[in-house]
Amino acid sequence: MIERIGDFAHQTRLADMMGATRARVRSLEIDVVTGKSARSFAEIPQDTGLLLRTREQLAGGRSFIAQNERLTNEIQVMDGALGSIVSTAERLRTLLVQRLNDPTGQEMPLDIEAAAMLEEVAANLNTTSDGRYLFAGTATDLKPVTLPPAPLTTADPTLYYAGDERSRTVWLDRDVAIGLPARADDPAFAQLIAALGTAVAAHGSGDRAQLESALTRAEQALTGVVELRSRVGAVASRVADVTEHQRDTVLYLDETRAAIEDTDIAAAMTGMAQDKVAIEASYLLVSQISSLSLVDYLR
Repeated sequence: MIERIGDFAHQTRLADMMGATRARVRSLEIDVVTGKSARSFAEIPQDTGLLLRTREQLAGGRSFIAQNERLTNEIQVMDGALGSIVSTAERLRTLLVQRLNDPTGQEMPLDIEAAAMLEEVAANLNTTSDGRYLFAGTATDLKPVTLPPAPLTTADPTLYYAGDERSRTVWLDRDVAIGLPARADDPAFAQLIAALGTAVAAHGSGDRAQLESALTRAEQALTGVVELRSRVGAVASRVADVTEHQRDTVLYLDETRAAIEDTDIAAAMTGMAQDKVAIEASYLLVSQISSLSLVDYLR
């Protein structure tokens, strides 16, 4: 078969273009399988710096979000414990009012009730989350409250508190720190423990002055614990706001990262389909050209 030189050059160009198209299809197939359109920094020299910074910021943001979610869980557990202590203080106040004003108040088991409430308060102040004591300040590995055998009648936290005198400070973000305000040595808790101890001691003796003192302390403790719970709620709100902003930032950063290195699956599939159609058409065209002879050109 005799071919024209022009046909040979044309076939060569077709073969080169078909080779390039096949290579593009193979590259797109790898992009789809791996999910990455850029598999080395050499492929994106103009975006390498941006990609590295974005990855670093993403890792930091996700780390802060995970930490803040754990902190949110701790605050929720802490709030539950504080709510229980508020209920205890309210119940003590009610019992003391009955003991002082009801003619049959001396017959009520106030000492037994108060002793049980003491144990409840201690248990709540020894609350843990993920193995860490929440009311121990920075000494999260130390049980903060140990009650002595005899009920306490003075509001002195050194008589029961074994935690740290420093409150925990948590970095919510690179430049945002917040302190957790609740420790078991807070004056409100000391007042409540003293009120309960005084109620236990004064009930049996019928010492009205001591019972009234216990009532005053119970009311002061109730006010203090409610205020403390409010501050914890404000911390929870701040953590939620910061975390929500971080989620928005991480979403934006992840979109930036994906635009640089991730495969656009829809576009890649469309591109592969178009290139495969082009290859099939090229094979058909080459086949037709190859079947031509000099006689065909002389007709």
